[in-house]
Amino acid sequence: PDYYDSSDFKSILERILSQQFGGITLKSYSLKMATGAGDNYASEVYRVSCECYVESKKSGFETTLIIKSMPDVGIRGEMTSEIDIFERERKALMDANPLFSKTANEKFAPLCFHSTTTPFKFMILEDLKLQNYTLANRQSGVDFDHAKLVMRKIGKYHAASIVCIQNDETLKTDFELLFFNPKYKNLLLDNFYANGYKSFMEILQEKQTSFSTELLEKLKPKEKSLIEKEKKMFCELGKVNVITHGDLWLANMMFKYDEESGKPIDVILLDYQIGYFGSPGVDLNHFFNTSLNLDTYRDNFNDLIKVYYNAFNETLQKCNFSNIPTFDDMFGEFRDKEFHGFSICAAGLPIVMMEKSSAVQSEGQQLESIVDEELSAKFRKTAYNNDKYLKRIEYPMERFLKLKLFD
Repeated sequence: PDYYDSSDFKSILERILSQQFGGITLKSYSLKMATGAGDNYASEVYRVSCECYVESKKSGFETTLIIKSMPDVGIRGEMTSEIDIFERERKALMDANPLFSKTANEKFAPLCFHSTTTPFKFMILEDLKLQNYTLANRQSGVDFDHAKLVMRKIGKYHAASIVCIQNDETLKTDFELLFFNPKYKNLLLDNFYANGYKSFMEILQEKQTSFSTELLEKLKPKEKSLIEKEKKMFCELGKVNVITHGDLWLANMMFKYDEESGKPIDVILLDYQIGYFGSPGVDLNHFFNTSLNLDTYRDNFNDLIKVYYNAFNETLQKCNFSNIPTFDDMFGEFRDKEFHGFSICAAGLPIVMMEKSSAVQSEGQQLESIVDEELSAKFRKTAYNNDKYLKRIEYPMERFLKLKLFD
């Protein structure tokens, strides 16, 4: 937007940078897109490069910030007219997450320096690339070392939220469920899953030799009711409830690596637009079924749940929290929400695994491509006819059948 060239916007940047580095003069700045096709569906993300001058030191330096905007146009405008995911993320980044970080002594999210709704919705965040954080490969999924970091981080996040909720019950209403909430009429997520289930059934019929015939036999008669079962995964509270991340997958996290060994040593979570008060089982199933590579999914499933619980339990113990949920309690939350694991595997994973060259290139069209029925049919045909996707879901589907998930 033209606003990014305005003196008002330059003043905001100068104020933020002066707070960070002392009094500076912003000599020039430029913007470019910070995400690729398929990485972000609800927002537009820019990296702004800033050339600064410090008068007291008679020297200059360059740095970067992240701008995340949400234009109220097209299908995004329809969605945000009723469900304000921008305000949800602002509330998470500027209100809740700082409390959670202080409680757990852990950094969960990038710093948010500025948030406004005028002249349009945008926020300015720290650029984690300056600290050598980077995105992992969403097409292939991550190994056990990466996944352990995510489990530790989300375990601490969930635990910290429980402690903070005990101190302030208004967090429950501040983070009410947005999508699938009966009080809202927005059908974006309904359309996403409906289109996904339809395409999944079609690929099962086309590739019958790749999957057990039992899978199609059990799913086909239930096709129309799958969406209602998925809604229950979100709408029904668990026996243990937390503030969830809400969209825990690889495009929403950045990893830092040891310079000598190359091993991952930390992860920061991004995109808190749809976190809500509910069962932690949804976050766990979402991550496992969108972000693990096949070997890790098959060999380390239970190990990762133990890593999650150890971080969760340790955080609550340090906070002297009474009545800490047991491992069985938390494993029960995971098992109770496993249908969401199937749903995101069937409707979300094929999109996650699309090569960037095949993904919709225009930021404004990415959301439309997965929820509009006609556009989605073309888009998903490409996504589902991906041999890597078909190979990756063979074992999960076998597992879901053994669990009698569709009975």
